[in-house]
Amino acid sequence: MSENYKDYLGALLAYHRSENAMGHALRHNLVQGDACETVAEYLDQHPETVIALAYFDMALYEPTKAALVAMEERFLSGSVLVFDELNDEHYPGETMAVREWLKGKSYIVKRSRFLPDRSFVILK
Repeated sequence: MSENYKDYLGALLAYHRSENAMGHALRHNLVQGDACETVAEYLDQHPETVIALAYFDMALYEPTKAALVAMEERFLSGSVLVFDELNDEHYPGETMAVREWLKGKSYIVKRSRFLPDRSFVILK
């Protein structure tokens, strides 16, 4: 990521809130760092967290797998996990991590009709 990406993302989210009827209700928290460490740390500090929607755009095996493992206890039946590079030959790590993590779990996989390179998993 570029050095100022967190600022850019913060501005984008602020704009989204300004256009939202429920914009006064903060629904995001930006955490900078290596997802292999920061996801588990964040969840340890926030035991109230449940995850109904998670968007994965890491493309790599290690951070994808670490995030899935860390979040596992916070997912609900019906949680939606969106993957930017699932089944992408240029980024096989994300698919490998997802396949390993999904073993033995009940789920369905769907592909976006609007963005065919995006897939999502609905946990049962």
